[in-house]
Amino acid sequence: MDAEEARTIVVAGVPDDALDRGRMADKLVIHFQRARSGGGDVAAIRYPTAFKGVAFITFEEQRDADRVLQMTQTLQDPELLEEYPLTVYPFSQDVFCYARAEVDLSLFGDGGNVLRGLRSTRRPVRVTVAPPHRWALVEGPFTAVRELREELSKLAGREGRQQPLRLGAEGPAKSPTKQVPGAGAGECSVWLDSNVFRYVQHYHKEDLDRISREYFVERTTEVQGELTCITLTESARGPSQLRRAHLELQELLADLQRPLRTQIIQYGGGGRG
Repeated sequence: MDAEEARTIVVAGVPDDALDRGRMADKLVIHFQRARSGGGDVAAIRYPTAFKGVAFITFEEQRDADRVLQMTQTLQDPELLEEYPLTVYPFSQDVFCYARAEVDLSLFGDGGNVLRGLRSTRRPVRVTVAPPHRWALVEGPFTAVRELREELSKLAGREGRQQPLRLGAEGPAKSPTKQVPGAGAGECSVWLDSNVFRYVQHYHKEDLDRISREYFVERTTEVQGELTCITLTESARGPSQLRRAHLELQELLADLQRPLRTQIIQYGGGGRG
């Protein structure tokens, strides 16, 4: 993780339709610069993003980002008709593989306890309940949603019940079986949206080939529904620099996906309220 990512948080639950986008971005900055939010000077905000109700906020200091993550966040403002609970978690490249899933609470003996457990843990997902409180919507980075599905499946299995979580339109058709990035020795993987991969493969294949050639790594791809996994492995052609190849691949994909982050507002500092 680079210095900017360490100072950046993901904010989910932003009410997209409450105000115009520019005004909402200003409200978010004001909120996270207030002492009661635990925040500090905001360097930049990315809002709206490619994901509904999600903003990326970068602080001037990492300690402010760390402090915000430890506090309960509720967006309040005289221009808003109600209070909006916000879910915050650390930024990572996983957020660009954003998934939504539904949890069938009726499959558990005490759905209320399951729901409270989901909300009480510091996992990087947002949980909301749809009336009549039978289904819970979970959204966040795909890897976090996948881990949650595995936990819930084990719990449902102990109770002799069926799969309690189903992925929505923004998730993959099935759970990928490969390891998460960097998990295997001599192997690194990156997950990205399959549509993005097709674009990169068509228009920037020479960049992918250059990374493989310069760092002596082999590249394989596996499409699993709406997600694609690019895997780099050490090559016998020369002295492999797997970590550097992995970092450059991540930077390339981040640069190519940056146009999806539709508005970035830079802030030159400001006091805490």
